[in-house]
Amino acid sequence: MKLSCSTLVFTLEQCPTLVDNLEAIKALGFEAVDIAAFPDWQNLSPTQIVSDDAYVDRCVEEIITSGLEVSSINCRLSRDICVWGDDEYEIFWGELKAMFVFADKIGCPNITIPPGGKNKIEDQQQALELIGQRASAIGVLGRKYGITLSHEVHQGSILEDLEAGFWLMDRTFPNIGITYDPSHYVMQGISLLETKEIVPYSHHVHIRNARQGAMQAGMDDGEISLEEFVGMLGDSSYNGYVSIEYFNGFDGGCANIIKIREKLISLGIAP
Repeated sequence: MKLSCSTLVFTLEQCPTLVDNLEAIKALGFEAVDIAAFPDWQNLSPTQIVSDDAYVDRCVEEIITSGLEVSSINCRLSRDICVWGDDEYEIFWGELKAMFVFADKIGCPNITIPPGGKNKIEDQQQALELIGQRASAIGVLGRKYGITLSHEVHQGSILEDLEAGFWLMDRTFPNIGITYDPSHYVMQGISLLETKEIVPYSHHVHIRNARQGAMQAGMDDGEISLEEFVGMLGDSSYNGYVSIEYFNGFDGGCANIIKIREKLISLGIAP
């Protein structure tokens, strides 16, 4: 396993450009980066990746020049994977293919996308079934590039419940896996141990501390045991990146990021 750091740890006010963000992550001592690509939120625009070749070329050059490995692209496309209707899904599919091409250019092994928000989906079981039906073609695309696709098991999404995650993974893994982030479970009152059986479906991993009722918490008041967390990853034979992902300036001084980084290194994760 190897450490990474998300570009989400810095706000646009702190790091207005992608280059600023990459340099700040290098300055913290990281060798790998998770790159966020969300409309109007972070330094990388998924809309422009899909539509603007010159923008793609510039971003590729900036990322490669940084010297950082890219562990994952955490992105939101204009359509969710469970979108209803062939025409709408074709838009998703075209954008996803463009994101795979971009990931291939920067040597990125994983793309993480949301599965769809509960508040936007009337029939959640139908949405899960659609993802299951679409997983095989996505697996073919992933194998073409040697890149995995995973869903973040985000609180508020159709995969916030462990049962939904198991149901879907039984039908999609390894074509689609999960990006395991225990904070989304812990904030719901689900213990770390209760999530152990979902870990083997992980194509990628995020970590920050959290507690019941709070998706983000400091190392002094969080409820996630990093020893237990690393042990669970080891037990599942996970051997990928572990990306530290605070967001929206929660850890503005980076004290918790550094504490997690040093603790994970002490537990055997490569820096």
